[in-house]
Amino acid sequence: MSTTFRNALCSLLLVFLAGCARSPLLRPLPPPLILAPLTRIAPHSPVAWHPDEERVSLVRGALFDYDLASGRERLLSAGKPLALAWSPDGLRLAAADRDLETTRLTLLSENGTLLAEASVPGIIDCLLWDGDDSILAIAVTIQIYSFGGNLSATLVRWDGEGSPSATLLYETSLKPLTLRTWGERLYSLPQLALSPWGDELLFARLHDPPAFNPYLKIVVRHRQSGAERVVASVALTSAGAGYLGDGERILYGDGSRRTLDAPPWGGETAFEYPWGGRALAASPGGRYRLVDGHLLDQEKEIAIFSGVERAVFSPSGDRLLLAKDGRLWVLGGLGADPLPGFDPALEERLRRLRSWRARGLITDGDYREQKARMVEETSRH
Repeated sequence: MSTTFRNALCSLLLVFLAGCARSPLLRPLPPPLILAPLTRIAPHSPVAWHPDEERVSLVRGALFDYDLASGRERLLSAGKPLALAWSPDGLRLAAADRDLETTRLTLLSENGTLLAEASVPGIIDCLLWDGDDSILAIAVTIQIYSFGGNLSATLVRWDGEGSPSATLLYETSLKPLTLRTWGERLYSLPQLALSPWGDELLFARLHDPPAFNPYLKIVVRHRQSGAERVVASVALTSAGAGYLGDGERILYGDGSRRTLDAPPWGGETAFEYPWGGRALAASPGGRYRLVDGHLLDQEKEIAIFSGVERAVFSPSGDRLLLAKDGRLWVLGGLGADPLPGFDPALEERLRRLRSWRARGLITDGDYREQKARMVEETSRH
């Protein structure tokens, strides 16, 4: 069989499969939105946009690079990572592969060449880049005893050169019932997020009191000072929390009845959505939010999806990847909503203010008042 004929046959097969794929849409889309099937992926596997937004990294028996325009795929690695993340400059792909009770971290070039690797104790299922220099993750370790267990969550930072650094975030005892009920899902509870400024972390801290049901505390932590604030207590079914836009507000669900758009350090009114926040995604600028299948443009609902396992907005915010039933879809036609830029003249002064707020030296109201004054002064010059 010739290569040309084989490629044509594969293209026809993909078109046929796309036609048979069950759409996650529950109602017609308003123009100019359009939903299109892309390719198959492993269920509940990670996907990652390349910064150029022309390619997507995905897992299907191995790690592939998928070109959205042509539909061509290129093998990057034989591994089946639990987490993926492209560096902001698009030169390195970070991957986390599970090896029993440890995680193998790797850095790959654009063509799949192994650049660096390291092993860390515990299981990692989310990777973030700390600028272009290093990756951040939370590694979860669970020890099981006859009377229950112990869970520890460690913040891991790795620059791809030396050994990864590790800082303990928290430990908690686990009841036997919690271990039986939640099992492997306990590894994914921390849900790490990094502020757009790079100065704060958001994560979920597990608590399992002896006489009550386990729950999560949404915690914001200032990286330099280590100051923390508990934002809310939520059910284990919550998808955790993520930053919106410039990082002055976050999105999180209680895992049951409502999702909130709220300031992490208090001081302002929260906006509430009537869904539990078991699956969340937000565009980089914060304009679009996907809450339990409901796609919102600010507060206006513009689409409803069902059965979505994973959703990831593009870096510019104008497209959304949706994974359902082992197939990847892309929603196009959204308005661009990239991460807002920070004025260099203001950035250092605002970082200092944010540090004072985190340490309790000023209130959130003081911070916002001084920030508004600084922005106004800068705009006049």
